[in-house]
Amino acid sequence: MNQYVLCGIVSAVAGFSTLANAQTAPTVPTGESTGEIQVKATVLEGCAINATSNAGDAWGVLDFGQTSGLWNNPINAKVSNNQNGGDLAVTCSGGVESFTFSIDGGLNASGTARQIANSDASKTLPYNVYQDAAHSQEYGIGDPVTFAVSDGQSVDVPIFGVLEANTGTAATAGAYTDTLRATLEF
Repeated sequence: MNQYVLCGIVSAVAGFSTLANAQTAPTVPTGESTGEIQVKATVLEGCAINATSNAGDAWGVLDFGQTSGLWNNPINAKVSNNQNGGDLAVTCSGGVESFTFSIDGGLNASGTARQIANSDASKTLPYNVYQDAAHSQEYGIGDPVTFAVSDGQSVDVPIFGVLEANTGTAATAGAYTDTLRATLEF
């Protein structure tokens, strides 16, 4: 009886083995086969700004700091990028000869004046943005400024801010903010 059971088991295993072999891919004779795989990429003309690695579309900060309610002289500041705190810089691929950079009036603009506003927007303070530290070349609201590009070289895009002197009525205490939308076109 043990022999019959053993044969039955062997027979079942052999049957399974034959079934498994029937479902296996056909064997290829030994040898070698070669083929080609095409590898390709297309680099498009384009530009990138250095402030966007982890910042999304937040390119930088123009921070006038803290002051009392009255100040006799304009307060100066410079935009620092969100990547490493340095200047905004644009790098373009070959083929791009120039790009334009423009800045809108911000969320609190009144006509042609940029303004920072307190939390309920009831109080505002005028400010402006410039291309140079001497404040002689203004970024007009929405006016594009053209920058020349050298192949693959980074081009600084300086943005300086001036918060106008406040010698009249003391400004209401609190945080004042605005958001500027900058546009890079190439």
